[in-house]
Amino acid sequence: MLIILLPLLAVSSKQLLHFGRMRHVLNPASFAMATVAIFTPAVSWWGVAWGTPPLIVAALVGIFILWRQNRWHISVPFLVSYAILLSAFFLWNGIPAASLLQFIRPQLIDGTIIFFATVMLIEPLTSTFPNTKQRILYGILVAFAAMLVTYLSQQFAWGNQDPLVYGLLLGNLIASLLFLPKKI
Repeated sequence: MLIILLPLLAVSSKQLLHFGRMRHVLNPASFAMATVAIFTPAVSWWGVAWGTPPLIVAALVGIFILWRQNRWHISVPFLVSYAILLSAFFLWNGIPAASLLQFIRPQLIDGTIIFFATVMLIEPLTSTFPNTKQRILYGILVAFAAMLVTYLSQQFAWGNQDPLVYGLLLGNLIASLLFLPKKI
């Protein structure tokens, strides 16, 4: 059932939620995964979370995609901001500063975060903003939104929700409202 529902939701969001003719408000794949995750505890990153071989493939393909699309100015600020915010989150939750690297490293060197930063985050119709400064701020905004969802998930026991997916949707919406021209 999910195999049929996910593509239908993604296509529907592309057709119904957009600014102008060629501008999606929300990342279609994230919208579909987030919608389905409300009703079922689905793992959205199963394909890139199987250990070292998928990690290497995700990293190589991700670097190729970033190089071809020249989207480094979105992914790098996201990854740096995410690492800083994740560090602050771990410190806030009582992890000693001396042990911080052993908690941060597995979170950042993971097929999930690499796939997210090099494929999901830079989707062309939801991550193209008029100038480089806005694209950098978009990457930072998505990192902040993902960590906000992580914090809220901890506070309200939303264990089955994916903070990266919801953070991306929140970042898409806020950045679109802030950076896109009022008349399209």
